[in-house]
Amino acid sequence: MIKAKKVEIEKKAWFEWDDELSFEIRYLTKKDMSKIRKKATTVTIKRIGQKTEEINDDVFAREYLNKAITGWKGMKYKHLIEICEPIEIEEAPEVEIKYDDESKAFIIENHNLEFLNFVMQAVNTILKIDLEQREVLEKNS
Repeated sequence: MIKAKKVEIEKKAWFEWDDELSFEIRYLTKKDMSKIRKKATTVTIKRIGQKTEEINDDVFAREYLNKAITGWKGMKYKHLIEICEPIEIEEAPEVEIKYDDESKAFIIENHNLEFLNFVMQAVNTILKIDLEQREVLEKNS
């Protein structure tokens, strides 16, 4: 009998939005994705024995961003115009926005599609780098 257990290693990396703003993005495991899908899925029973599942895209996006974003550097109010749906800014553009739960929640709730795509591509890049590193290790062993 093999006496071993799977160990989850959290993989993170910094990705530049522009010259000033960078986001720390966390790789999402299969387990993470399963939890996100479960929270975003509504099951409806139409007839006995017949059910349909429907994914709420907004819930999926919010849960995905919440799990993937673990920090940022250089966020200013002027960046909100780029990463959020149209909003009215009540601060000077150069005022910095610190990373905290409240600021993260605002961005997640108001994100635009371009920002969601940016985060999803970052998560996929972390996976690709991990797979490439595994291949190199296998070749060298």
